[in-house]
Amino acid sequence: MLRHVIAPLALLAFTACADIAAPPPPPLAAVSTAPRLAPEDLVRVIVFDEPRLSGEYRVSRAGTLTLPLIGTITAGNRTPYEVERAIESSMREAALHREPVAAVQLLGPRGAFQTALR
Repeated sequence: MLRHVIAPLALLAFTACADIAAPPPPPLAAVSTAPRLAPEDLVRVIVFDEPRLSGEYRVSRAGTLTLPLIGTITAGNRTPYEVERAIESSMREAALHREPVAAVQLLGPRGAFQTALR
């Protein structure tokens, strides 16, 4: 008899706990704070296991980077992260590496050196 009373109470306790909702995740930032590359920006590109692609490059007036072995990559109005993914994708397409890893760092924004000289 006691068993018939305890079992439903235990079931009720477990189902009551299941109804408690987890707190909602924090809201995502509406605007990304990552810098966007623009013409004349100076960037450092590092491609692991491929030193021929690593070096410092300036974004052209057309908003592109021209890299050896893979050619032209669109960089203008992209974040460094987006350019990294584009370099990796181009390397895979050119069959240079199965799992490439690239890093892009903004060294100097457009006009930074010109302002310093004035």
